[in-house]
Amino acid sequence: RMELTQLANTEAPLERYMLLAKGRGAAGVVTVLKEAVQDPDVLVFGELLDLPSVKELPEATPEVVLARIFAYGRFRDLVEHAGLVPDVSASALKKLRLLTVVTLSVQFQDPPLRLAAARTRHSHHS
Repeated sequence: RMELTQLANTEAPLERYMLLAKGRGAAGVVTVLKEAVQDPDVLVFGELLDLPSVKELPEATPEVVLARIFAYGRFRDLVEHAGLVPDVSASALKKLRLLTVVTLSVQFQDPPLRLAAARTRHSHHS
């Protein structure tokens, strides 16, 4: 079970991947994206996708599409892109399922999760 404190403390693992992606060539950035998706401690991807070194990659790069699914999509999006994106581990699939539940809960405006999401966004920007 994912604790809200884990959601609030997602910056450290993400920062490690952001530092790794800065100043790398395309192949290095692609590797960083694959590793971040597989890392069970990385639960947010938007800032990584916003890095100039990532934005320089073509939108259709399979690893970029995969990272976008983890950042903004749902499990169904991964199924729809099967064969077009790299395979992911069982733990990464579980992570995407959990992120999908959070996304859907917030979309359906479940008050406790909406509040938790707002707190996470607030602490993330502080």
